[in-house]
Amino acid sequence: MITQALTRLRHQTLLGEVADLVGPYVAARWKLFAGAAIALLAGTAVDLLKPWPLKLVFDYVLKDRMFWEGTFNPPVGDARTWMLAVVCGLLMCMWLLASLAAYCGDYLSNRLAEEVVFELRVGIFSHIQRLSLTYHDERRIGDLLARVTRDTEAIRDLFGGTWLQWTIAALT
Repeated sequence: MITQALTRLRHQTLLGEVADLVGPYVAARWKLFAGAAIALLAGTAVDLLKPWPLKLVFDYVLKDRMFWEGTFNPPVGDARTWMLAVVCGLLMCMWLLASLAAYCGDYLSNRLAEEVVFELRVGIFSHIQRLSLTYHDERRIGDLLARVTRDTEAIRDLFGGTWLQWTIAALT
């Protein structure tokens, strides 16, 4: 009973209909989807860690304390300089990880979108070819081409970047 209600509700929304239509194409490429999702989560985790080096500057450098007191003596220079170098190194590592995660996420999601749209266009084209000639006589050819092009481009945009932005906004 609950599954029937959820099925009816899913078919009543546009997003549910798109999920039913495109879901099998995405499920066939689950590795691309999983890779893009992992890259998205990694990028979000790195973004959440970005204030941490600033905490080190306020808690240790400005108060002239080091968190490695007694365990590490700098061979050259002041301990605060070494602490600033460590903080700068952490910032560079976080920037590198965030950039790498963003690149991988964008690449994988765009590849997923292109593959899904290609398969969808092949399916739509084969369906249009199977339609009767009277159907094609009653419709203008420009309408069919515009509809196929616009709808598949909208799906490509959805999987290419929109779902990444929605997920990032939901996580942060």
